[in-house]
Amino acid sequence: MANMQRTRARKYIAWGAGLFVLLIFWLSAAVVWDVVGKYRALSNNAKTTIGKPEAEVYAVMGQPKHVIDKVGARGETLNEPWKSMNFRAYPERTNTNKVLLYMKGWTAVYIFVGEDGRVEAIETAGT
Repeated sequence: MANMQRTRARKYIAWGAGLFVLLIFWLSAAVVWDVVGKYRALSNNAKTTIGKPEAEVYAVMGQPKHVIDKVGARGETLNEPWKSMNFRAYPERTNTNKVLLYMKGWTAVYIFVGEDGRVEAIETAGT
Protein backbone atom coordinates (compact mmCIF):
# COMPACT_ATOMS: atom_id res chain seq x y z
CA MET A 1 0.00 0.00 0.00
CA ALA A 2 2.74 2.47 0.93
CA ASN A 3 4.65 1.47 -2.18
CA MET A 4 1.59 2.26 -4.31
CA GLN A 5 1.28 5.68 -2.72
CA ARG A 6 4.95 6.42 -3.44
CA THR A 7 4.49 5.40 -7.07
CA ARG A 8 1.45 7.66 -7.37
CA ALA A 9 3.35 10.56 -5.77
CA ARG A 10 6.24 10.06 -8.21
CA LYS A 11 3.80 10.20 -11.12
CA TYR A 12 2.37 13.50 -9.89
CA ILE A 13 5.87 14.93 -9.40
CA ALA A 14 6.88 13.80 -12.91
CA TRP A 15 3.75 15.34 -14.44
CA GLY A 16 4.31 18.56 -12.51
CA ALA A 17 7.94 18.76 -13.61
CA GLY A 18 6.94 18.11 -17.22
CA LEU A 19 4.31 20.84 -17.11
CA PHE A 20 6.81 23.22 -15.54
CA VAL A 21 9.33 22.54 -18.36
CA LEU A 22 6.59 23.12 -20.96
CA LEU A 23 5.64 26.39 -19.28
CA ILE A 24 9.26 27.60 -19.32
CA PHE A 25 9.59 26.61 -22.99
CA TRP A 26 6.34 28.39 -23.88
CA LEU A 27 7.37 31.58 -22.07
CA SER A 28 10.80 31.55 -23.75
CA ALA A 29 9.18 31.14 -27.16
CA ALA A 30 6.82 34.05 -26.43
CA VAL A 31 9.74 36.32 -25.52
CA VAL A 32 11.66 35.38 -28.67
CA TRP A 33 8.53 35.91 -30.78
CA ASP A 34 8.05 39.36 -29.25
CA VAL A 35 11.66 40.39 -29.90
CA VAL A 36 11.55 39.13 -33.49
CA GLY A 37 8.24 40.93 -34.05
CA LYS A 38 9.64 44.23 -32.79
CA TYR A 39 12.72 43.84 -34.97
CA ARG A 40 10.67 43.08 -38.08
CA ALA A 41 8.24 45.95 -37.48
CA LEU A 42 11.02 48.49 -36.96
CA SER A 43 13.08 47.19 -39.87
CA ASN A 44 10.09 47.03 -42.25
CA ASN A 45 8.95 50.54 -41.32
CA ALA A 46 12.46 51.83 -41.94
CA LYS A 47 12.69 50.09 -45.33
CA THR A 48 9.57 51.92 -46.51
CA THR A 49 11.36 55.25 -46.04
CA ILE A 50 14.22 54.65 -48.50
CA GLY A 51 14.17 57.43 -51.11
CA LYS A 52 11.60 59.48 -49.17
CA PRO A 53 12.12 62.95 -47.65
CA GLU A 54 13.24 63.27 -44.04
CA ALA A 55 9.83 64.64 -43.02
CA GLU A 56 8.21 61.35 -44.06
CA VAL A 57 10.67 59.44 -41.90
CA TYR A 58 9.43 61.35 -38.87
CA ALA A 59 5.82 60.64 -39.90
CA VAL A 60 6.47 56.90 -40.23
CA MET A 61 9.06 56.30 -37.51
CA GLY A 62 8.43 59.11 -35.02
CA GLN A 63 11.20 61.03 -33.28
CA PRO A 64 14.64 59.38 -33.35
CA LYS A 65 16.50 58.51 -30.18
CA HIS A 66 19.64 60.25 -31.49
CA VAL A 67 20.53 62.41 -34.49
CA ILE A 68 24.12 62.63 -35.66
CA ASP A 69 24.72 65.32 -38.24
CA LYS A 70 27.77 65.56 -40.45
CA VAL A 71 29.37 68.27 -38.33
CA GLY A 72 28.68 66.48 -35.06
CA ALA A 73 30.09 63.22 -36.35
CA ARG A 74 33.62 64.56 -36.92
CA GLY A 75 35.14 63.12 -33.78
CA GLU A 76 32.79 60.22 -33.21
CA THR A 77 31.66 57.14 -35.05
CA LEU A 78 28.03 56.36 -35.69
CA ASN A 79 28.18 53.75 -32.94
CA GLU A 80 29.04 56.32 -30.28
CA PRO A 81 25.49 56.76 -28.85
CA TRP A 82 24.98 53.00 -28.64
CA LYS A 83 28.20 52.06 -26.83
CA SER A 84 26.57 52.44 -23.44
CA MET A 85 23.79 50.07 -24.58
CA ASN A 86 26.23 47.38 -25.75
CA PHE A 87 25.00 47.32 -29.34
CA ARG A 88 27.31 45.61 -31.76
CA ALA A 89 28.87 47.77 -34.40
CA TYR A 90 27.68 47.77 -37.96
CA PRO A 91 29.80 48.28 -41.09
CA GLU A 92 31.21 51.77 -41.48
CA ARG A 93 29.27 53.99 -43.86
CA THR A 94 29.91 57.57 -44.91
CA ASN A 95 27.63 60.09 -43.25
CA THR A 96 26.90 62.58 -46.05
CA ASN A 97 24.39 64.69 -44.10
CA LYS A 98 22.86 63.13 -40.97
CA VAL A 99 21.96 59.81 -39.41
CA LEU A 100 18.75 59.18 -37.47
CA LEU A 101 19.07 56.47 -34.85
CA TYR A 102 15.98 54.53 -33.75
CA MET A 103 15.71 51.82 -31.12
CA LYS A 104 13.00 49.34 -30.22
CA GLY A 105 13.57 46.33 -28.01
CA TRP A 106 17.08 45.08 -28.72
CA THR A 107 17.20 46.47 -32.23
CA ALA A 108 18.66 49.67 -33.56
CA VAL A 109 18.07 51.17 -36.99
CA TYR A 110 20.38 53.76 -38.55
CA ILE A 111 18.64 55.84 -41.23
CA PHE A 112 21.05 57.76 -43.46
CA VAL A 113 19.67 61.03 -44.84
CA GLY A 114 21.62 62.45 -47.80
CA GLU A 115 22.42 66.06 -48.64
CA ASP A 116 19.27 66.23 -50.77
CA GLY A 117 17.17 65.54 -47.65
CA ARG A 118 16.13 62.06 -48.78
CA VAL A 119 16.85 58.69 -47.16
CA GLU A 120 19.87 57.08 -48.82
CA ALA A 121 20.09 53.82 -46.89
CA ILE A 122 19.28 52.04 -43.67
CA GLU A 123 21.37 49.74 -41.52
CA THR A 124 20.28 47.64 -38.55
CA ALA A 125 22.15 46.49 -35.48
CA GLY A 126 21.31 44.57 -32.35
CA THR A 127 22.80 43.37 -29.12
